[in-house]
Formats: sequence, C-alpha cells, structure tokens
Amino acid sequence: MNGQCSGRNCEVAGTCARFNPKIHADAGDKEWAKRLRRMYLAGERLRPAQIAMASAALDEVWSGGRCAPRISEEA
Repeated sequence: MNGQCSGRNCEVAGTCARFNPKIHADAGDKEWAKRLRRMYLAGERLRPAQIAMASAALDEVWSGGRCAPRISEEA
C-alpha cells in the first residue's frame, strides 16, 4: 500500500485511517499488522478479515487469543 486508501477492501479490513482511526495506512512495513496483533492479544475484537490479513502478513496463526508462527507444510 502506498499510503493511499484502496477503497472497499480497506474499509472491510479496517486497516485504513479513513475508516479506522486506530490504524494508519501509511504506518510503515507491516506495522499495521503488528498493531493489529497487539490489539488482538489485548482482547480487542477484530473483524475476521483483519485477523486473516494481519496474521498472513506476519506469517502467523492467530487462534483462541494466541499467536504462533505458521508451520510450513514442507517441514
């Protein structure tokens, strides 16, 4: 993302300051995902799309209020 709002996808994911002032779209490489991880671990409710996008960006699995590294199927 180049700091510009991407429209509907951005709104659904809640990753744009235009729709979610807690998250700034131009916050740097994966900082948005790290910020969502902190919110998730703090027990804040996130949208399923936020969880899916942020956990994928960080190559992690988020489930049951916990985050763990994603284990590749090749291992």
